[in-house]
Parts: sequence; structure tokens; C-alpha cells
Amino acid sequence: SSGGIVNAGYPSFSSASSSTDLVRELQSLLGRPPMANEIAAWDTFLRSGNTLASLRMRILSNPQLRSNFGNDSLYINHVFTNLFSRAPSQAELSYWTTRLGATNSPETVISEMMRT
Repeated sequence: SSGGIVNAGYPSFSSASSSTDLVRELQSLLGRPPMANEIAAWDTFLRSGNTLASLRMRILSNPQLRSNFGNDSLYINHVFTNLFSRAPSQAELSYWTTRLGATNSPETVISEMMRT
């Protein structure tokens, strides 16, 4: 799934390749292979008119995902890499990790990242 997060559209799932794209996207966001029920649930979410940006926000801001990384620096690295398809610079990592500590709100930080 390429393209900027803000402008990201979502393809229809009329082909196996589109399903493969969803699985690939979920694996990247979750940091592990998605389970069948997760694939089905997110497919329904997207088919209901929600955007890929919404899917990314919901998954990346999930408290369980954050806790899976053990520390905010690793979590921010994961989020940033998923949003921008590159690793953050040391300055970016430091800024966003500090920002997350100050707000304790993944939703706020991810929203701010998406606007940059």
C-alpha cells in the first residue's frame, strides 16, 4: 500500500491481489501476521466506507500494540515507519517519543504525525 497516509484511498477487494494487499498492510501495522478474524473484520471496516488512514489510526493507536513494544521509542519507530515508509531520523524519533510522553495519547501523536 503506497502513497501518503492522508491521501490513501482503499482498493476494492474484488481480486486475490487486493486481499493480499490487506494482509500485507495488516502485517506491517500489527508487526505480526494477522489472524483470519482480523482480516475479515478490517475488510468489513474498509468495505463500510472507512479509509485506509482510519484503519491505520485505529491499529497504530491501540494501547495493546503500544504495550507490545515495551518502550515508547520502539513504538514510535514502528508507527513512523508505517506512516512514512522510512525510519525516523534520531531527531524525529526523539521529538515524537517526547511528544508521546507529554501527551500519553497515541491518537494525538499519530494525528499530528499525519498532518506533518
